[in-house]
Amino acid sequence: MTRFGSARASEAERHCTSLPRWKNFSIWRGRFPHWRADAVLYYVAVKHKRALEDAEKRYLFQEFLRPNDRKWTVRALAVTDSKTEALVSVHHAPHGAPFELADIVRRAVRRASKAIMAGSGERWAPLYEEPFDRIMRDDEETSRFLEEMVEHVSLAGLEPGSDYEFFMVLTEEPE
Repeated sequence: MTRFGSARASEAERHCTSLPRWKNFSIWRGRFPHWRADAVLYYVAVKHKRALEDAEKRYLFQEFLRPNDRKWTVRALAVTDSKTEALVSVHHAPHGAPFELADIVRRAVRRASKAIMAGSGERWAPLYEEPFDRIMRDDEETSRFLEEMVEHVSLAGLEPGSDYEFFMVLTEEPE
């Protein structure tokens, strides 16, 4: 087992020395590689297969907030027509290991998809189940991703803030 989580780590992964040193860093592979570490902030994005109605956005927004403060802390969340973006930090389970980020996201997406399909009568889920995630390396990168989330909301013709109910930013630092 290498420090990259797999005995078959690619040549590029083995020679990458510019990565910050994260505690318990590993790479898990689904369709996309997913990086994992303790006590980090993640950017998560889930694409939508079609534009969502407001009621459908509400389902997705609520499902992302459902595990908040139990399995993860949502620092920012934006649900637009084409994708859902979030900045989250994952908590540890009672047995000590951290919750798996992809499991939390997939469960939220599956639950929202079921509710949307039940309401619309669609046969296929309107959301892609595989999330894209990225570990935020520093405060500068976190600020840049947060600004991009605000920009995506604005590009969709929506005003971030009190007028748009599917955009939330945590203003206080979690303990």
